[in-house]
Amino acid sequence: MSISSEFGEDLSEIEPKFDRAATYLQSIVSELDQKTLLSFYGLYKQATVGPCNTPKPGIFNLQAKAKWNAWNELSNTPKDVAMGRYVDDMEQLRPNWDANNKSRSKDQWVSVSTFQMDGDDLVELAEKSHFDFVKEGDLENLSKCQSIGSNLNTLDEDGLGLIHWAADRGNTSILQFLLNSGIDINMVDSDGQTALHYASSCGHLECVQLLLKFGADRTIKDNQSQCCLDVAENTSVADLLRN
Repeated sequence: MSISSEFGEDLSEIEPKFDRAATYLQSIVSELDQKTLLSFYGLYKQATVGPCNTPKPGIFNLQAKAKWNAWNELSNTPKDVAMGRYVDDMEQLRPNWDANNKSRSKDQWVSVSTFQMDGDDLVELAEKSHFDFVKEGDLENLSKCQSIGSNLNTLDEDGLGLIHWAADRGNTSILQFLLNSGIDINMVDSDGQTALHYASSCGHLECVQLLLKFGADRTIKDNQSQCCLDVAENTSVADLLRN
């Protein structure tokens, strides 16, 4: 005799559906708010681990405390019920999320239902900004970041823009993405330096080439009255800037 959950489904059906829902969540994490992600996080931990088994974080560790609370509040919830609620919440959030998966056999889901990220990873991902994705070279999540459109030309707390970080890291793929997205190629940081200053001083030849291709102004001087040629790291970059 099969066991059914409070959602009226056989447990053998709920578990693979839960796996698919958790995998699907990874593809939309950048679109969800913190409250929603915390709710899914608590259900995921309860469904896969059981009652909260970690000490309560200190009062000043707000992020860890929020995740702990989300999990601990479900301590009396059976694992199968947590799975069912996870799936139910996903269906309310995205009614057609599983529409393209119903035709797949159970065996076909073996490879894709493995969790690439656990609940902690998903919450931490949601806490990251577009600046974090540029610094980490994470083009995939940067391209999904909804806030990037209105923040292309803003400076962070360090006085740098996204384009400066991309040039500093020498990441041509992200630099290309930012340029194609309409970022100001000649925007200056708090020291008056452009991305071309950064790429030149770091010796990132490919980034210099890309910036020049998009029309970067090589004559702009920073607060120290230095242009990109003045700060060029190596002869290859200097020669390119002179041409």
